[in-house]
Amino acid sequence: PANELDLTPWDVEKQRGSVFAMNFGVDKKLSADSAIELSSPLNGFSPTRRKQVAGFQDIEAILKCAFYQSDEHESMYALALDSIFPTGSAVAGAVHNYRVGPLFLWDKGMGDLANSGWSAYLRPFALQGDAGFLPTAGNPQSVAVLFNGALSYSLDYFANQSQTFTLPEPLTRLVPLTEFNYIQVPLGAPRYRSRPDLRLTPGLAYVQGPYQVTVGTQAPLNQSAVRDGWAIVVVLVSITLDDIFPQAAWTPF
Repeated sequence: PANELDLTPWDVEKQRGSVFAMNFGVDKKLSADSAIELSSPLNGFSPTRRKQVAGFQDIEAILKCAFYQSDEHESMYALALDSIFPTGSAVAGAVHNYRVGPLFLWDKGMGDLANSGWSAYLRPFALQGDAGFLPTAGNPQSVAVLFNGALSYSLDYFANQSQTFTLPEPLTRLVPLTEFNYIQVPLGAPRYRSRPDLRLTPGLAYVQGPYQVTVGTQAPLNQSAVRDGWAIVVVLVSITLDDIFPQAAWTPF
């Protein structure tokens, strides 16, 4: 759990026009092992041969509770309740369905490996992800299934534990990463079902103190992902609020 502010602009080119979106997200720590995340994208859609339309998407709230945390083993496992509230604008792509369901989240570093031989070069790797399902709470009934997994490599971690190689300061701020994304609506009325949407999102993060800027692009892995958009550019600006505003560290529990 953390206190963070995330801004995520991205651009999608579609056959029927282009979409520029800005996602606003806030993660607020509630206790030593729990937090709540609130987010909502602002979409701007430029249909081919028509004027641009814009509006907010639905609001998403995720209540997270870590049931296992270990700095020694560089690991964290949590359960969450994900809720999507139908508050967005239809012209911006909001679907006006309330969804709620469980998520499983994990974050695991490779620091348990021996700091010698080839295994020492694997220690900077980290795995992070989430998986779950989101059924609608009313009609029409359908169930969305999702999985997101990211693999990253911290050059700062590598530089601090390596006795063979040294890296200049700018390079130690970099974190190469790759994320795999899957989403599908496999259950429900036939008109609401969807085929698997598979994407690979390689990127590069730059970390400086409480700030992190990540730039990436999504590569569609199947036809369903191609149909929904291509040439996607994603930027994530993440700010750890505790380091800038000490008052943000306050927790109600």
